Amino acid sequence: QGLKGDTGDNALDNGNLALDNLIQDAEPRTYNINGQNLGFTNGKVGVGTITPSSTVSIAGSLATAIRSTATSTTLTINDHTLIQTDKNLIISLPAANSCIGRIYILKNIGSGNNDTNINFIAPDGSLDTKISKNKIYWLQSDGSNWQQINMN
Repeated sequence: QGLKGDTGDNALDNGNLALDNLIQDAEPRTYNINGQNLGFTNGKVGVGTITPSSTVSIAGSLATAIRSTATSTTLTINDHTLIQTDKNLIISLPAANSCIGRIYILKNIGSGNNDTNINFIAPDGSLDTKISKNKIYWLQSDGSNWQQINMN
């Protein structure tokens, strides 16, 4: 059975938004959903603001995924921060070319060192796999390699 409702100028357009060629006008688009603002302005997105000043502007706190493990594990698109609570673990990173720009935070509070399955580039330019105990590593994919972007 088909849709029922208005016809003519008031009819619902049943086009497929995933397949239609959508073009954003130059003017800003703003939405107020239950008192919360969402703004789209010339390729920028504002969450909690209708005047984004960067590609993504958030007027409020930011939450990311965090989990703990005492066993070797594989990081996925659903991970951000991983707390390691044991030693001799292998933390498997995805191929750097599969997730350009992705950042993982690896915190080792276990009783010994752990390793990644593939090399990352340490701050001094050397290749490394070791996640030392009592250290935190921020790794970001540059599309070819995992780069450590913090100092220990």
